[in-house]
Amino acid sequence: MNKYRLSVFTLSFFIVSCMTGGRQPDWISGDTKQYSQALFLTATGSAAKPEDAKQRALANLTKIFEVKVEETSRDESSAWRETKESAATTGSSALSVRYIDAYSIKLLEGAEIAETWHDEKQSLYFALAVISRVQLGTKLRGDISSADHYINIRLANAAALQDSILKAQVLYSARTAARARAMLQRDLQIVDRTGAGIPAPISTKMLDAQIDAALAKIKVKQSVLQDEFGILDGILQSAVTAAGMQYSMELAEYELQGKLDIQDVGWKDGWYWYRGVLQLSLIQLSSEKVSASMQWPLKSSGQSKQQSRIRLEEEIFQLLNNQFKSALLFFGNKSSGHEKQ
Repeated sequence: MNKYRLSVFTLSFFIVSCMTGGRQPDWISGDTKQYSQALFLTATGSAAKPEDAKQRALANLTKIFEVKVEETSRDESSAWRETKESAATTGSSALSVRYIDAYSIKLLEGAEIAETWHDEKQSLYFALAVISRVQLGTKLRGDISSADHYINIRLANAAALQDSILKAQVLYSARTAARARAMLQRDLQIVDRTGAGIPAPISTKMLDAQIDAALAKIKVKQSVLQDEFGILDGILQSAVTAAGMQYSMELAEYELQGKLDIQDVGWKDGWYWYRGVLQLSLIQLSSEKVSASMQWPLKSSGQSKQQSRIRLEEEIFQLLNNQFKSALLFFGNKSSGHEKQ
């Protein structure tokens, strides 16, 4: 539980009662009629200081809805990076992180510290964090409705597009929202005593199938603009097919341009180093429009120059075969494309 998230919760502290000594309250053992499980979600926390006990209670409450962004976005091109002025910023995963983490911060804004108790014998403070199931359920249903509305708009937009790349990119944005929506549904099933929630009208698997169908219609050829190692030509072909598109030099509608800029850093601190940047652009041949562009920073080291080079080549191969597809699709979420300069 990060400090920022806890700072949000501290805004909603509402101390109903504070007891010191005496008989241990029933809520410490999880049995309280005032905050019954039918109406509330509850969690307790204890610490040597009262404020720490409150924070732990709130932290324990949020564990019920623990959001694992890294797992959710693992296949969302989390390793893709966009390099600008030597600063690497996260690429595709940023979309999922912004959407999901912003939601998780707000999820339990209505949580309250309902009661506290000081155990004088143990010199411990206890706190009870609560949130209304009705209140939280209403919020989750509203968020799900908003997500469904967004997904429906993106699906309608995709259906109207003739450009297969744009169609796949728009569908990918719907898929990203559908994954976040699935987490909302999971949380609603926890809050809703029936466990039903609101089933999704379309699954991520169905969206994956639509994305793959759009990509399968695309014919792409490759061209190498710069390549000190002389390895890009074959790797670009492999990346095209790994992304589910058709490789065709004669009938191509798009051209995948690659530029590999490598610096031989030499021997440093007992290792031989290479650094560089791999840049790709997917160009629509009929209009010369850039349908996608992406960059990866590169770095490799080895106990010899040959070993370092082999490792760099392996890194490039893995990047293009494993991440080119999601980087290509994510481009549509950050830009609608621009004209080739």
